[in-house]
Amino acid sequence: MSIRDPLVASAVRLIRKQAAATAPRVGEIADQLGVSASLLRQRFLEALGISPKEEVDRARLDIIRHWLTTTKLGPGDIAAKTGFLDAAELRRFFRRGTGQTLQDYRAAFKA
Repeated sequence: MSIRDPLVASAVRLIRKQAAATAPRVGEIADQLGVSASLLRQRFLEALGISPKEEVDRARLDIIRHWLTTTKLGPGDIAAKTGFLDAAELRRFFRRGTGQTLQDYRAAFKA
């Protein structure tokens, strides 16, 4: 993805890096970049049409999809690797973000 706004590009890189193990908070990302959370949100909306939180969720979903399609790890293991409290929280997050269950997504990918 090509992002013209250097602040947003830096934020996306940080989000992608940190989302592998936890859900980075928008305020934390903004602090790391030396800007306010409101400025970061405004620039995200202008550059990408989504909020930083939506990018965090998108990054986490991409990582979960990766684990589902490249490993045989169960929900509990994926939850532990991606910073969720437990498998139930992971399942709810994935279903809310994709409209699919973890099992259905994995099965559809193998088909």
